[in-house]
Amino acid sequence: MDHRGQVTNTDEAKLDSFGDTLIMSDSATTSAKANPKRKRSSTSRSKQGCLTCRTRKVKCDERLPCCGRCERLKLNCLQPCSRILPSMRERRRGAGPLKSRNSDWYPQSLSPALQISHEPPPDSEALLNHYLSGFDHGLAAASASLFLAEEDSTDTSQCEVPNIETEADTLLNLASDWILPGPQCINAYARTYPVSFEQLPIANILSTQGAVSENEMSLTVDEELALAHYRTAFSSTQTTRDPKWSTPALLLLHGLEHSQMLLHLILAVSLYDTPSDPVDVSRLRQNGHKHYEKGTELLMLALGGEGFPDHLAVLGSFYCINMYMSRSHGIIIPKLDQLSVTATEHLKKYNLIVPIYGQSHTNEKSMKERAERSLIARMIMWLLKIDAQGSFLGCKPSLINYFQAHPDHLSAVQAESRLALQLNWGTEYPISQSIRDIESCLPVDMMTDMLVLYSRISEFSQLPSNIESSEMLASLQKELAALEIRYGAVFYYGSSDMTLQPAMKLNCSNSATMYYALQIYFARSGSSSFGEEVTPDVKAILSQLLLFAMHACPAGPQQPVYEFQWSLFIAAVETNDMIHQEWLQARITNHRLREAFQRISSFKRSNMGTISLSKVREILLAV
Repeated sequence: MDHRGQVTNTDEAKLDSFGDTLIMSDSATTSAKANPKRKRSSTSRSKQGCLTCRTRKVKCDERLPCCGRCERLKLNCLQPCSRILPSMRERRRGAGPLKSRNSDWYPQSLSPALQISHEPPPDSEALLNHYLSGFDHGLAAASASLFLAEEDSTDTSQCEVPNIETEADTLLNLASDWILPGPQCINAYARTYPVSFEQLPIANILSTQGAVSENEMSLTVDEELALAHYRTAFSSTQTTRDPKWSTPALLLLHGLEHSQMLLHLILAVSLYDTPSDPVDVSRLRQNGHKHYEKGTELLMLALGGEGFPDHLAVLGSFYCINMYMSRSHGIIIPKLDQLSVTATEHLKKYNLIVPIYGQSHTNEKSMKERAERSLIARMIMWLLKIDAQGSFLGCKPSLINYFQAHPDHLSAVQAESRLALQLNWGTEYPISQSIRDIESCLPVDMMTDMLVLYSRISEFSQLPSNIESSEMLASLQKELAALEIRYGAVFYYGSSDMTLQPAMKLNCSNSATMYYALQIYFARSGSSSFGEEVTPDVKAILSQLLLFAMHACPAGPQQPVYEFQWSLFIAAVETNDMIHQEWLQARITNHRLREAFQRISSFKRSNMGTISLSKVREILLAV
C-alpha cells in the first residue's frame, strides 16, 4: 500500500484564491509542470497595469491597448490616464523634438509679423464684423501700419521722449482745459520707430441711420492687439458678464460705428493696459497717449459745442478717461475730482438723470430711443461705480453726492439700466444671458447700495473726531446692519453648496465678499489701524470675507473684477496670518493693488504689523 507522509510544520502550505484546496509545497512543482499556464512570474506586482487587473489584485502584463489577461478572459481592459497620456519624461521641458533641435534654433515671436499686404482692403461692413465677431480675430493675418500723426513729418531729433509712467498725467494742466494736454507735449512723444506700412482702413462704417461714419481711421497691429485685450482681459476686470455680450463690447461697437472720439479713448486705455514686453511698453504707451490727446480734444469740442452731443459717446469718454488716469503712474486727485464734477454737470445739463414716465414703446423709433436711454443709464451706473472707487483714494465723488441728495433719481436710473444689454443687442442676445441678467438682479442691487456706503465710509474716514462724526458713525452702523438683513438671500446663495448657476453664485459671492471688506474698511476708518490687535468682531468679519472669497474663486481660478480685487486687498492688508496673506496675494491680479500690497507688507514688517488708512492711501497714490 502506498502511504503518503504526514504533513509536518516544515511543509509550506498555501490556500488557492479560487477554492479551499490545500496545496503542499512538494506537489506545487509537479502541478506547475503539468499545467504551464499557471506558471507564476517572479517579478513583483506592478502598479502600472490596467485598472481591471488592479481591481482584482492580480498581475498584469501591461500590454496596450489590451493586456493579456483581459484579452484571454474577454474582459473590458480599462487603462488609467497615466498610461494613455504622455509620460512625465515626454512632457518634461527639453525632451522630445526640442532636445534635438538645430544649433541655430531660436524662439519664435508670438507677435504677428509686420508685413505689407497686397490684398485690397475689405469693405467696411466686413471689417466691422471682423472686430465684433467674438474673439476669433485674424491678428496674424492682418496687415497694418504704425500710428503716424501729422507731426511725425517734422524734425524730431531735438525732442526727448519723456517717461510715460511718470509724466503722462503731469502733461495735463489744471486750468479750464484741465483735460487737454499742455502745449509742451505737442512734440513730446516723437516716434522712435519711423517705419511705414500699408494701412488697414476702417472708414465709411455705416451707422444705424444709414449715414456715413466719420471714423476715417486706420488700425495698426498694436491697436488690433489692444482691442483684442479690451474685449477680453480688460472687460473681465470691469464686469462678471460674458465679455462678448458686455457693456464694454457695446461701447466698442458704438465707437466703431458712430464716434471717433470714443474709439480714440478706448484705444488709449487699451494700449496703456495691454501687457507687453518691456521693450515695447514705451512704444505702446506713446501711441496710447496720442489717442488720448486726440480723444480729449474731440471731447472738449463736443462739450463746448451747440446742440445735443452724442451722450453715450460722451459718457463712455468720461469712463475711459477715468480708466486712463487711474492706471497712470501717480494718480492726481484734482484731475479725478474735476472729471467727476464735469460728468455730473453734463448729466444735469441735459436732464439725463431725471426719470421719464408715461412714454409708450410701440413703434420702432421709440424702441430705439428706449434702448439708447437704457444704455446711457447703464453708463451712469458705471460712472457711479468709478466715483466710489475714487473715494477710497480721497477723491470727491460728485456724482454719488448728487444721488444721495436725490435717491429717487438713482432708483430711476438703476431701473432704466436693467435691460440695457437685451435692448441693445436685440435678437442676437442669447437666452442664457437673459437668464443670467435676471439671476444677477439681487446681487447687483446690493452692489449699488454698497457703492453709496463705500463713498460715505470714505467721507467718514476723513472727518475729525467730533459730534458730527459720532452721528455719522451710528448712521453707518445701522445702514450696514440693515444691508445684511435686506440682502440675506445673497449671503445664503453665495455660500450655499446647493446646485446653482455658476454666474449667480459668483455674483452673490462677490457682493458678500465686498460687504465684509466694507465692514473692515469701516472698522479701520477711525483711529485704529489695519493689523492692530484683532477684536472678536473684526476677526469674525475677516473669517467671513475669506469664506466667501473661497466660494468666489474655488480651486484656484482668479476673479479679476475690480470690486472683488479690492476686497481681497483689504483682507490682505488687515490680516497678519502668513497663510492667509499668501492665499490672498496669489489671487490679487490688479497691478496697482498687487504692487501696493507688496509695499504695505514691507511697511508692516517694520511697524509692528500695523498700518494706518492714510498710509495705505499714500502708497496707493504713489504706485
